[in-house]
Amino acid sequence: MGTPLSELRRALTIMKGDRQKLRQLQKQIQQLGAAIIDHGRMLSQFYSHQPVGVEVKELAFRFRETTHNIVTALVLLEKEGRARRTGLAGYWTLCVQPQNNNNKNNKEVFTSHEDQRRV
Repeated sequence: MGTPLSELRRALTIMKGDRQKLRQLQKQIQQLGAAIIDHGRMLSQFYSHQPVGVEVKELAFRFRETTHNIVTALVLLEKEGRARRTGLAGYWTLCVQPQNNNNKNNKEVFTSHEDQRRV
């Protein structure tokens, strides 16, 4: 045990480290939320842009995350208006917007594909 001043410095150093860890965790949760939305966007394209339902356990398995982290990310998305809880425990609905693809890029890919076919 040190002097009260050294103990205070030690406590402040620990608190500073905790804040950095908290910021890092918040960033990871935001990134996880973005990955969940991307996954939902992919599913939405597959199912003709209908609302996308997801299951917490399936997302946890897919992203190799804990269900706690998945739910935390979904709650963050809910606060942003990008996800909604359903009446079933463990199931959520994602509010995904179709990805804003540039038609020029799609046309270029299509044109280059046609050129390959002609050869």
